[in-house]
Amino acid sequence: MKYFTAFLLLAIIRFMAPAAQHSIGTVKLKNGKELDSVEITLPGGTEEEVRIKFNGKKTKLRSDSIESLILWHKAAPDKKYIMKYSPRREIDYEKGTDGLEKFNKWFVLIDEGPNVSLWVYACMVDVGKNGISTGSCDSKYGYNTFYNFWKKGEQYPVYMKFNRKTEKTEAWCAEFFSDDSVLSAKIKNKEYRANSYKESRRFGTMLCAILVEKIVADYSPVR
Repeated sequence: MKYFTAFLLLAIIRFMAPAAQHSIGTVKLKNGKELDSVEITLPGGTEEEVRIKFNGKKTKLRSDSIESLILWHKAAPDKKYIMKYSPRREIDYEKGTDGLEKFNKWFVLIDEGPNVSLWVYACMVDVGKNGISTGSCDSKYGYNTFYNFWKKGEQYPVYMKFNRKTEKTEAWCAEFFSDDSVLSAKIKNKEYRANSYKESRRFGTMLCAILVEKIVADYSPVR
């Protein structure tokens, strides 16, 4: 199944219901049940409940009871989009820390490779006519806060701290993907660096000087 980028997902939702950001979808619950053809109000941030309309009745589901939301536009049901509610690890190589954040968060899948996927934290989402824009969540995370790597087989996505100094971001990414020595060396060699300001603005979010989607495509651990 091919997944499309988050900005297309949210633009479609905006087109369907400008006021409320509704989408049609399947709710997969952690108890194994599935609710099909549900009207879903798009969740975001750390929201602990999801509003849905199922069989003509409005109700709320606890976010932590949901395995995933599979969303689509009623005019294009074959194009699927994924959201998950999960804890997130934060790695800070500068401080030497690695731990779970306090609150679970909603994430949108924007790219998927054979061994790792790329997710956006659904925070401060502004849905417009042609796409979305995202603002800083708070002063702590301010700059480049939106990209999260989820390695296959890992329980949680990982927030890779980005820095205005591209060399530091490259060093951290190289360390995180050090189980693929070829990829790690290429990151250190600046082979995944955006070549221009325009190229660094992708996915409708803030600047990201590292071409993370290409890293996701190329990552192959234990070569």
